[in-house]
This record gives sequence, C-alpha cells and structure tokens, in this order.
Amino acid sequence: MSLSLRRAWMCGGLIVVACGVLGERLLATPSAVLHAKDIDQAIEWGMNGDPGPYLLHHMSSQPGKINPVVVGLVYTPFVRVALAARAARKAGRNFASSDIAPTLPEPIAHVAFRWYCCAGQDRATFDPRNPADQKIAVPGDRVSGGLHVTATPLSITRDLSVLKTFGGELPYSDVVLVAVYPISAFASAGDFIIYKGGSDREGPVPSLPGEWASREVGRITSVELARWR
Repeated sequence: MSLSLRRAWMCGGLIVVACGVLGERLLATPSAVLHAKDIDQAIEWGMNGDPGPYLLHHMSSQPGKINPVVVGLVYTPFVRVALAARAARKAGRNFASSDIAPTLPEPIAHVAFRWYCCAGQDRATFDPRNPADQKIAVPGDRVSGGLHVTATPLSITRDLSVLKTFGGELPYSDVVLVAVYPISAFASAGDFIIYKGGSDREGPVPSLPGEWASREVGRITSVELARWR
C-alpha cells in the first residue's frame, strides 16, 4: 500500500487532506537521523544538482509573506552531505556513502548569521566584523522579549572555516558568526536573533531603537520547514 493510501486509510472521511498535509510536514521536517535513502538522495543532489543552505529570512511584518531579507543560512545534515558530494564532483572525484565523514550526518544544524549594512551607517566604510561584538539570543534574553526564541546554541564561533569542512560556500560576505544548534531546534517554527549591545537578562526590555538599536530577527515558518530536510 502506498504512503498516501495508508494515510487516507488511517485518516478517513473528511479529514484525509488535513492528515495528509500534516504527514508531509512531519516527513519533510529536518530529521535527527539520515537513513540510507536520505543519504542517497543527498548525494544525488550534490552530484547532479546545485545544493545550497536553507535561507533564514528576516521576520516579516506581513503575516503569511516571506521577507526577502536573509538573516542567515542553515546547513542541516542533509544539506551538509549534499554539499560534500558537490565539492567532490567539482574536484573531479566520485562520492559515495562510504566517503561521508562521521561529522556530516550528526543531528546538528549550522546557522551562519549575517550582520549587514546599513542602519545609520556609511555603506562605503561599513565593516561587519569591526567591532566583532555580535551576540546570539537564547531563551530568556531580554532582546528576545515577545518573540519565539526556543533554542540555545551548542556552540558559537567566529571562525567561518568550519563551513569549509563540508564544502559550505558563503554567498554573503557579511557572515560574522556560525552557531551550532541541535536539530531539534528546527522541529517547529521559531525565531533566531543576532544582535549588538544591551545586557542579556537584567532590567526592563528597552524599545527599539534603544539599548540594542541593532537587532536582526530571523524567523522560520512551518511552511518553510515543510520543505526542509
């Protein structure tokens, strides 16, 4: 019995469509485990396609619409395997499941955060890394007040070379931080914030602009997650 027929049999009646959509989302949400079929598909993507990271779009002021501004890039295990396969292809080498480094399918996601110009800044002299004082919000930080920040990074680094270990290329020159999250951070929609200034947990939440006049909020929606692997 096909997967769609099994869903129809399990859901039954008038709720077949709703259950089917939910099933697709659950299957498409980034998984903590890459099975053999997933690995084969990631390798196929890398050897014959043009894989790239998922985009972390800026929070939109219009519900239901995607903001074209990109706050960060998300590298899931599936994407990392695909990028490694692409790197091998570009180097003229074959790539098989036996070539996958043990770190590639680990249940973590790398998020490369941008710090872009220009709010009250001179574009000609703007340097996203000077000073290098950006922070990543975690649950409970005042900067995340009123937003849906649910995950704490496992690690944060300014060393962007970590992305090169799996063939990750940066389409933006203003990436300043790479945060590593457990893949469970992407099990549901949520916000991911990079900011400057302000103490993290003391005192009232200031209004913007204010104590942290620089704050970029990346938001992942359930619609986007439904397409991610």
